[in-house]
Parts: sequence; C-alpha cells; structure tokens
Amino acid sequence: MVRNSRITLEDAPGSRRRGFSLIDLLVSIAVMAILLGLLSPSLGRVAESAKRVKCQKKLADLGLALTMWADDHRGTLPRSEIAPAIFSAESASRGLFQPSAQMQVARFDSPDPLSFDGLGRLLANEYLSDPSALYCPSHRGEHHIERYSAEWVMLNGEIVVNYHFRLFESGVILSRLAPSTTLVTDGMRDIADYNHRTGNNLLKADMSVGWFSDAERYLVDEVIPSSEHEPSAGIPLATAWTIMDTGRTPRTPIGPTLPDDTPISASIDSIIGR
Repeated sequence: MVRNSRITLEDAPGSRRRGFSLIDLLVSIAVMAILLGLLSPSLGRVAESAKRVKCQKKLADLGLALTMWADDHRGTLPRSEIAPAIFSAESASRGLFQPSAQMQVARFDSPDPLSFDGLGRLLANEYLSDPSALYCPSHRGEHHIERYSAEWVMLNGEIVVNYHFRLFESGVILSRLAPSTTLVTDGMRDIADYNHRTGNNLLKADMSVGWFSDAERYLVDEVIPSSEHEPSAGIPLATAWTIMDTGRTPRTPIGPTLPDDTPISASIDSIIGR
C-alpha cells in the first residue's frame, strides 16, 4: 500500500511561518493615521451638520410653543422683565439697546421659584416639557444644560439657555410682525455661545426655520464679544437682529435682491408693522 503523503512548505526543513515585523506594524499605523487625518474634517462637518438639523428641529418646536402661547395670551409673545427698561425713553435716545447676556436668561436668581423670563415662561407654563428644548446640541460654551440641571429641578438660581429671544415692546402682537422678523436665534452672548461658528439657525415670525450664513464673519468680528465677562458684553443687538431679518451685513457684496430687501437701517417701526 502506498501512503498518500503531502509535504507542505511549513513542513520543509528550515522553513518557518513569517508574521508582521515591527516595521510592517509601524507603516500600517502611519497609513491609518494619515487616512484619519484626511477624513477627520469631513467627519467633523458631517457631525456638525447633524447637530445643526437637531437645532433646527428644536427651533421648530419653539415656534409651535410660541404659537400656542400667543393663542392663549391675546396674540402676544412671552414677556421679558427687562424689556420695559430696554424700550424706555432714555434707552431709545441711545438707540435700541438689547443686552446680549440678559436675553439668554430663562430664570432670574430670585427666591421666587417662578421668576422665569422670556423663553423660560414656556417651560414654567408647560408649553414645553423638557428644559433640553432650550439648549443647542452644538453648544461648546459655559452654558450647557448639565451646568443647570440642579437649578431646573430645584427652581433656584439663575438659569441661562443657548437661544436668544428677541425683545419687543410690551403688547406687540405676533400676527402683526413682518413674516421675516427673527424671533429666536442661536446664542450671541459671546463667541463661545455662538453655537455653529459659521452662522445662526433662525426662527421667524411666520414660524419658518432658516439659516443665516455669516460667510463674511461680520457677527463674529464686529458684534459678538469674545467673552461675556468683558465690558463690551452688553452690546446692542438691534443691528444683529436686523441683519438676520434681511440676510445682509455691511460686508455683503451688492448683488441679487434677497427675499427681504429691507435695508439694514430699517427702523423697529417697520419691523413690527406700525
């Protein structure tokens, strides 16, 4: 009987199985690092785009809550305790001054557990069910929702949110605002609060949600303070609001007419439809 025998390379005398050498491993790691470096910006942009969409969804929910509030309050928007001082004769003589820091305060530091203001009133009166509705997923600054988790539960201390709520004179009627009027936008308290870096998500008076592209970096360079603790942090935002209403900045090149051709110098009277 002939036994069928097969000699393989591994069985050959003096042969051995070759594995990865240290040089092979280092080359592989280097190639992977290069590929990750090339892909990281794209992955970052995709992640930011997803967060921007989530932010737009939150603004749409805010729009629904503001509409229900207006229906229950004779067409008016949630009031702000700082608005009377903003629209006083003295303030008007200095121009329409809307302090950036105070406009993101949802609750004042007060012993009264119901000392909510602006958008905070939507939560206090159950037009919104979750405080996270007032926080942008792209936020990188000091005012993330985790910082205020205890305050939301205990209803004490100041609570700051990520969205700016526009101030109007008392009694302004939502339905009388020009459709292009911006009601809520991403925070402009300081650069760290400028959530998306390249522009703002916007909620308009007609309850549409849009995007303002700050391609010329006008808001970043000229309007928003670098820190909320700087003396310049109490900035007049009337110009910023009108820029977002019109989609134009002083740096925007002259070109085709945008959907709203109102000049940047438009008065507040034209915005509220007087």
